[in-house]
Amino acid sequence: MTVIELAAHTAYLDPQTGTGYLVLPHPDSDVEPLMDPLVGAAWSERLSDSSDPGPLSLHAADWLRTIDRLADMGWTLLRDEDGNIEIAGTDGRQAVCLYGPPTIEQPTLEALDRAIIALDIAAGLDLRSGHSGDAATNP
Repeated sequence: MTVIELAAHTAYLDPQTGTGYLVLPHPDSDVEPLMDPLVGAAWSERLSDSSDPGPLSLHAADWLRTIDRLADMGWTLLRDEDGNIEIAGTDGRQAVCLYGPPTIEQPTLEALDRAIIALDIAAGLDLRSGHSGDAATNP
């Protein structure tokens, strides 16, 4: 299990199976951006991007940094057939599913199930959630 802690988000990754969770911070802990012209000028000079999003809250800036860092490592958000991000669960904070290149050629359902249970424990999610234990009990 690999754990990556950033300013506000924490990623839990199982490289063997290519499964992972990204735990989002509690919304109440966000810090709004400073509405200061000097901060805006520094932002636009640093990024030199015409699609400047302007000042971001702590969570929004950390989300972008986290997604970029995970993408650099080959990990991405898992999306359902409608394009929505798959939700892993919650412990008061939301956790979303990630996937990446597995280090083993073809993970078995049992290996995936063990990885999901380990991710649940590491991320502090409720083990009684519908996604845990399914492969082992319902082959």
